[in-house]
Amino acid sequence: MEKLRALQPRRLTHPKRSSIADLSILRRIAIIGVLLGGTGELSQDKDPHPQRAPVARNQTIEDVLYQCRAALGPLNVIECSATPKDEDLPPDPGIAPVQMAGTAASKLWKTCKNLCASPSDTAGEISDDVSASVRYVRDYRISEEKAQTADPALLDCNDYANVTCQKLARLGFPMYLLSIWPEDPKLRFDEGWHQMAVCKLADDCYLIFDDHCQTLWHGSLHAFGRKYGSKVAMRIIPRVGISAFAEPKYDNGISKFLVQAKHGIPDEHAMQSIDVLERRQIYQIVSR
Repeated sequence: MEKLRALQPRRLTHPKRSSIADLSILRRIAIIGVLLGGTGELSQDKDPHPQRAPVARNQTIEDVLYQCRAALGPLNVIECSATPKDEDLPPDPGIAPVQMAGTAASKLWKTCKNLCASPSDTAGEISDDVSASVRYVRDYRISEEKAQTADPALLDCNDYANVTCQKLARLGFPMYLLSIWPEDPKLRFDEGWHQMAVCKLADDCYLIFDDHCQTLWHGSLHAFGRKYGSKVAMRIIPRVGISAFAEPKYDNGISKFLVQAKHGIPDEHAMQSIDVLERRQIYQIVSR
């Protein structure tokens, strides 16, 4: 038996094969530099120093709505105000990575069990989910030009938000992307996230563009996010949930995510306002 063991061929290590552990410090630094440089390039703005004239300050809301209609077409604006109860928000759980990771692991385990019990059906569901995810990243925040030729049924909320920001930013409006997700970390893999375009008119006064509807909101953005018409409580995504609008240098999903993250601001108090004047009677104006 000892002879038989001795005759068994031993697996040879490939002489040219190496791992990160075999690389010199300088080569590791070079690789990291290339990765960081690529990420930095993808996160570049299309126009770092736009030369647009800012929209005039101290306008009336009627003047602002007139300009928005000229750029976007007919508006369907409703006016809402936050109540003291709306503003009394419970603690925000934040990103809650441990809870989200636990939920993801549980879902992965359930998928594995379903794959063993019903391979064909589960494989089809996985394929559909992967295809939908790829399409979402590929078509994330499509441009105004692409939206004009796209099937309206395939446009997502982020597409409408992006096009709205593009059109109003050209007029000098300081536009922001507002992104919300379920407050409960355990629901973030099951319930939809949402994105809207926002312009700050004054402190605690916002014009919010949500697909084909617009809201003149009196109150905090955090109260609006939680009150948003979803079947579950929603919250603004930490750090990147309010992002100053900027077009990316490269028209791909990764660049758009990176640029959006780069322009994220801490909260609504850091948003630029156009400081509208006290309004006249506008209920009839915003409702038609």
